[in-house]
Amino acid sequence: MTRAPDTGDLGPPLEGLVVADFSRALAGPLATMTLADLGARVVKIERPGVGDDTRAWGPPYSDHGATYFESVNGATYFESVNRGKQSIALDLTDPQGRQTAFDIATHADVVIENFTAGTMDRLGLGYDAISEVNPESIFCSINGFGSAEGKDLLGYDFIVQAVGGLMSITGAADGEPTKVGVALVDVLTGKDAVTGILAAVIARGRTGRGDHLEVTLMTSLLGGLVNQGQASLETGQPGRPMGNQHPSIAVLPAATTPSSPAWRALSAHPSSPSAGSVRPIRIGSRTATHSSGISRRCSVRATSSTGSRCCARPGCRPARSTPSPKHSRWQSSSASNRPSGSGMAGPGRCGTRSAGRHTAPLTRRPHRATTGTPTRCEPGSPHRPTDPPRKALT
Repeated sequence: MTRAPDTGDLGPPLEGLVVADFSRALAGPLATMTLADLGARVVKIERPGVGDDTRAWGPPYSDHGATYFESVNGATYFESVNRGKQSIALDLTDPQGRQTAFDIATHADVVIENFTAGTMDRLGLGYDAISEVNPESIFCSINGFGSAEGKDLLGYDFIVQAVGGLMSITGAADGEPTKVGVALVDVLTGKDAVTGILAAVIARGRTGRGDHLEVTLMTSLLGGLVNQGQASLETGQPGRPMGNQHPSIAVLPAATTPSSPAWRALSAHPSSPSAGSVRPIRIGSRTATHSSGISRRCSVRATSSTGSRCCARPGCRPARSTPSPKHSRWQSSSASNRPSGSGMAGPGRCGTRSAGRHTAPLTRRPHRATTGTPTRCEPGSPHRPTDPPRKALT
């Protein structure tokens, strides 16, 4: 690797990049905060008198107060994803407020929003309107299920955890489907948005043009299922909750010890690829390989007040009934305006999935670059520009 010559302090990598942040809650603000951490100037547009929804998402509340939103408590939730930004209060339903927002957006390098699909267009602040004035604009839209079939569905982390299959592989082996302890889908989506934005910035340097990116909670979660998702796609078998166990690695359950009441996480190291041989694992008085360690792990259990089984192996507990992906469904009740969704067993088999403008997050591709090799299912990338590639400006 060739090292660049030392020319002194060049500043943070994104210094000079201006971001207009129309997002609120978690996924979008996390993305823009990350850009701010890397040196970008982020201008956050908030509602007058109220601000971002998360300013009031407490307790707990911060001792720092609520800046100029005097009527709003300063929740620590808001502070966790909004450092390093400048805020401006604009009423987007007011013509003057919209014009100010339009001016900010057209002078920015990046615009990011997470309104319901189509809202920015109706306000005259959508990608078409912005790119007509600034063709170099990189416009990132974040939503729950895309701007096509899923455009009318509200995107909430908890609902997507259920619909996307994460809750069906989380929790005790004999317990109910369980959400992750943080809004993990929002976090994954925010980080996917950053990756896509940075790629678009690099591409703009080659073409001179911006692009419209669409990142959805659903596709980010499907990509985030990694080994669990791939196993389900390859075998057709849905994953199951295993508590603190792992489907492929001989991880021992968390346990307390007589000398300490604190819980301790114990793990047997899997085979080391660089060692050239299988690393032995000691289970009780026996020494086992990684593979046999997985088959014997049910004999090693921590004392638990719940008495739950350690994994989903047939020998450990009866097979659990799991809803089939083809019978899974999700919906938003128009009467109550409360989003809801039934649990999903996993990413299912190859085929299209309602994920918005790009409805094929599950794709078939050759296993190897060899003629005649069977294809296999793989989760598609969540980074999909909404427009086809365009030529550079001349």
